[in-house]
Amino acid sequence: MLAIQLIILLLILSIIRSFIPLGNKVFSVFLSFFLALIYVVQLSSVIVTGEIADYRFYENFNLGDVLSVAGFFGKEGVLVVLALFGSIVLIHYLARFIRSNFHNRLPLVVGLVVGVIVLSLSGGILNNAYSTILLKFAGNASFNEALSSLNIDENQYVGKEKIKASKGKNIIVLSLESMEKGYLGAKLKHLTPNLSDLAKRHSFYNMKQSPAGGWTSASMYTMVTGVPAFFGTHGNSVFQNSYENKLTSLADVLKSAGYDLQYFIGKKEYSGIDDMLKTLGFTVKSEKDFDTKYDVVDWGIQDMDLFAEFKKELLLKKESTEPFALFLSSISTHFPNGVPDRRVDSLLPSQKSRLELMVSATDYFVGDLIDFMDKEGMLSNTVFYIYPDHLLMGNKSRVLEDFEERSLYVITNSEAVRSTYRLNQDIYQIDLPKLILDGAGVKHNAKFLTDFIIEPDKNAFLRQNDKNLLRLNDAALKTLDCEDGIYVTINKEKAEFEIRNSEDLMVLSNKLPDRGSCQRVLFDKNLRPFNDYQIEINRLLNDPKSFAYLDIFVTNGNLHGSLKGEHHFGITKKGTDELVFDKDDLALLGSIALVEDKQEYIILESNSWNAKKPSSFSIRGKKEQVSRGLTLLYFNTTKMGYEHRTFDTYGSREDTKAFIGILESLTKDNAQYIILAHDSAAKSLHHFSNELKALGLEKLSGLLDRQAYLGYSLEGKQIELVDGTTLKTDVPYPKDIKNNNSYFAPSKLEFVPRTDRYIAHAGGMINGIKYTNTREALDYNYAEGFRLFELDILETSDGEYVAAHDWGHWAKETKYLGNTPVSLSEFKQYKIRDKYTPLDMRTINEWFGKHSDAILITDKVNNPENFASQFVDKNRLMMELFSLSAVKEAVTVGVVPLLSESLLGKIEGDIMSYLKANNVNHIAMSRRNIANKKQLLSAFRENQIKVYVYHVNFDAGKDEQHVFDNEIGLVYGMYADQWIPSFMTTAETHSK
Repeated sequence: MLAIQLIILLLILSIIRSFIPLGNKVFSVFLSFFLALIYVVQLSSVIVTGEIADYRFYENFNLGDVLSVAGFFGKEGVLVVLALFGSIVLIHYLARFIRSNFHNRLPLVVGLVVGVIVLSLSGGILNNAYSTILLKFAGNASFNEALSSLNIDENQYVGKEKIKASKGKNIIVLSLESMEKGYLGAKLKHLTPNLSDLAKRHSFYNMKQSPAGGWTSASMYTMVTGVPAFFGTHGNSVFQNSYENKLTSLADVLKSAGYDLQYFIGKKEYSGIDDMLKTLGFTVKSEKDFDTKYDVVDWGIQDMDLFAEFKKELLLKKESTEPFALFLSSISTHFPNGVPDRRVDSLLPSQKSRLELMVSATDYFVGDLIDFMDKEGMLSNTVFYIYPDHLLMGNKSRVLEDFEERSLYVITNSEAVRSTYRLNQDIYQIDLPKLILDGAGVKHNAKFLTDFIIEPDKNAFLRQNDKNLLRLNDAALKTLDCEDGIYVTINKEKAEFEIRNSEDLMVLSNKLPDRGSCQRVLFDKNLRPFNDYQIEINRLLNDPKSFAYLDIFVTNGNLHGSLKGEHHFGITKKGTDELVFDKDDLALLGSIALVEDKQEYIILESNSWNAKKPSSFSIRGKKEQVSRGLTLLYFNTTKMGYEHRTFDTYGSREDTKAFIGILESLTKDNAQYIILAHDSAAKSLHHFSNELKALGLEKLSGLLDRQAYLGYSLEGKQIELVDGTTLKTDVPYPKDIKNNNSYFAPSKLEFVPRTDRYIAHAGGMINGIKYTNTREALDYNYAEGFRLFELDILETSDGEYVAAHDWGHWAKETKYLGNTPVSLSEFKQYKIRDKYTPLDMRTINEWFGKHSDAILITDKVNNPENFASQFVDKNRLMMELFSLSAVKEAVTVGVVPLLSESLLGKIEGDIMSYLKANNVNHIAMSRRNIANKKQLLSAFRENQIKVYVYHVNFDAGKDEQHVFDNEIGLVYGMYADQWIPSFMTTAETHSK
């Protein structure tokens, strides 16, 4: 079958070559080379794996990895190179023969069609390639959408932040390269006496290999996450620039239970394994991390040495009170012939093949390790798991003829695991995280993919949902990007620069450029750095071919940075040792090309709910994002030249009626306008379909929810566009505008400025740094004029209250590397960014005790009675609360509750009646929801309920000044990062 497929492919490529006569010899040879390359890719798969190229082969084909182990696949590499040159010659001369002897092309076309049909059959070359392409381009989804596509309720899925776990026994996991069940069969059990003995004495499970689990890195990923390794990005680069995976994993549960996680492997750089394991939360150790320097082969250090280092680590852990989970992946038994280690020749009897000798050696290493643990008295409190990472690849290894069955297995000394999995029950690779935790007695509330699959054949479910699983894996990855800001700092002593993002995560570091040169950093469309290099100043105009790039150089002791887009227009800044390109700068960067190229055009983008992207319009370089519903934009003779407003035509019939009325006025006055839909916009429109038809808007009258829509009446032309996902278009800026009318009633309400309208978010910003929750931030922002201060309140490991945005952010800001939460004493030892003083209850009370006119607003903590009892003055305490029971508790103990917006949907019956009955007069709401909740906000104002909006400074241009100018009045106040002059009034401003 394989030979037939390859012969047919060669003939098809030769026929295609014969159809393309080229007079130029260079082009002729190049075309033959290109076609031969297609052929050799398939031939390589057959030579190396023994199978036609499929998803596994395409996912793992990486020239860098191949070259790094070239010595190991030397014979196969020579065959592939010879095959490439032979194929070029063969295709070239076969094509000439076909052209000379087949003047009638009909038989060739028929042969071509028949060949394509044969290769398109199940398992065929074209079928596999097409299936891989369909899978790789399965599209994107949000994390929750991907969960839903797998019939997983997001409310039942336990996210990382909700994991609760307590420690069980210590854990050892051994993943053995290709050591499948056949080695334990009758014909080969002489190779595996130790594994066979362990299988008899302990729990032994037959394990089926899952789809996308048939190579080492994929097996690791599945073991840790419980999800097959389907990815849209190339397999070996998936985790580059990644720093977190949203999937709740084995590692997350173990870390939550306080385990020390380490992974031992011969060469961690191979196949992107280091990036993957670090992203998943492991400390990874290989040849570069050990004090002893070993001989290194293509695959890193030998397994004999790796097991020796593993035993050293076990001795260190023996007396530790901290639970540990140590993982090891072997490599000695890699196909086709194993990884030779000449030391084994004198240690063990010779075998029929080098691979069988290395199987015997791996069995010896495992047996020796278990005996070592037994002698050290560690097995009583340690559970081990031994399993092969995947089936043996290829078809050339001699042992295949002695395999009685092809399967994986798990051997474990845990008896507790039998309560979850019966011994005669087949398990799957995706069961490993659950099996490891349950077998070790780790109590937890996490759920894995296997818990949501009800079908008895779990692999069938995985195959049917391969695209959904790919979307889930892609959506789960959090990558290091700079979409919210680029922060460049220099260390003059080390002559280095660093680039960090808005979360203070390091995304790049390098040496400062030489005199007369600059360091150029290239960014992709998601503002992820993918390359950097030094370039001479006189070559700066060379096109870097990237979405954006940053040139960094130093002159006269000053740091300079020039950030430009693909059109080479951008922003240049200068500083002493730091440069900041914030979110507004990046938004401007995206608009500069519009100013240059599209100055007389309006750029429109409408995205439906399905697109999961913002909708926007751009006029003269200024980009505006819009909220849910229909945005109406009309042109007039005012200084701005246009006005716009968004109407919630999904959730508000009143808004829709107002929208129709304004449209009728615009049409009557012959005014020019644009209509732009975002998210879902049609729910309330069907009540006005006749009115819309009368206005000539047929498509808008029949618009469905979750459809994108653009409509405009410009220069005498009326156009409507509808799409299920996204619409983008450019329209000329209208000329000869004569309309001088204003159609929108003022949306902003008059209000009296008062200091109680402004809450210092997380203590307020200090020196440009947000979320510090520190004493210095309180001091500075009190002096600026704030009197209401929000602090994020967390609990330490010993149950004490402290102020920090979240433990992850605290660890980054303090450079803390241990487990969190920390104890109170540890918390007090670390300063934020080495200079700002953290706050615990004692220092919080001291500060508010000295500032008797200051009010504390809490976030995160949801226990009003307990917190109020520890605060200096509960009459100056307001708490944002996240459950209705906590609201009731606050009122009972005399604390002012600030209702979180999420609770509005949980109130049964009339919202206003509930708020009045429970004496709730303050609400925290996202400013992004103002447009969609106008009626509710109006009702709040009428009932003297104060709404404070957050998400200030989260969207480009939507800062304190914007909220003050456009939204205060509609809402009562805001969570502000900084005090601005507009807040100040003679009557209300406090003396500084």
